[in-house]
Amino acid sequence: MTQLVTGEAVVLDLRLAGVPSRVLASLIDVAVEGAALALLLVPLGAVVSSSSGAATAGATIVLLLGVLLGYPVAMETLAGGRTLGKLALGLRVVRDDGGPIGFRHAITRGLLGLFVEKPGFTWGSAGLITALLNERAKRLGDLAAGTVVVQERVAHRRVDTVQMPPPLAGWASTLDLAALPDDLADSARSYLGRVGSLNPASQAELGARIATAVAGVV
Repeated sequence: MTQLVTGEAVVLDLRLAGVPSRVLASLIDVAVEGAALALLLVPLGAVVSSSSGAATAGATIVLLLGVLLGYPVAMETLAGGRTLGKLALGLRVVRDDGGPIGFRHAITRGLLGLFVEKPGFTWGSAGLITALLNERAKRLGDLAAGTVVVQERVAHRRVDTVQMPPPLAGWASTLDLAALPDDLADSARSYLGRVGSLNPASQAELGARIATAVAGVV
C-alpha cells in the first residue's frame, strides 16, 4: 500500500502492483502483439510480394511500430491506463498524483518500453532491474513519464462481524454517541473489523486504549 498526494492535497491510499504481476501482464501483452503481427504479416506479405526490397522493409517497420508501439499507447490512452494484460491482472497505470494518464504519459512509456526495455536494446533487463530496485516498482518508462502502476482488483478479505453481547444490549441502547469524534469512531470501527486477525496481546492493548478513549467522551 502506498499514499499518493493529489494536486488538491488529498491523500489516496493505493495498492502498488508487484513486479511478478507486472511481468505476467507484460507477457500477456506480448502474446497479444505476437498474435496481431502473425495475422497482419500474411496480408502484408501478399501485398508487398511484388514490391521492391526497400518498400517491403518500410512496410514491415511501419507494421512493427504500429503493433509494438501503437497497441500499448492506444490502449493505455483510451482504456484508462490499461492494456489487455493489465485488464486481465487488475492493474492500471496512473500518474504519480493518482490521476488518470493521458497520451503524453502513454507515448513516453511506450517509447521507452519499445526501444530500451521491452525488449529494447536491454532485452527487458533494464525495466526489470529498475522495478526491483525502485520502492514503487517503477520501470524506466514510469520514471520518465511520472507514472506508477497500481493494483485495482484485490482479493476480498472476509471481515468477521462483531456481535453485541446480549447482556449489554440494554445498556448500549442508552448511549449517546453524538460526542464521539470521527477519527476515534473510525479507529474503533477499524479495530472491530480486524480484531480477529490480531494476536491476543495486541487485541488487549489496542482494545483497552480505544475503550478508554471512547469512555472519556461517551
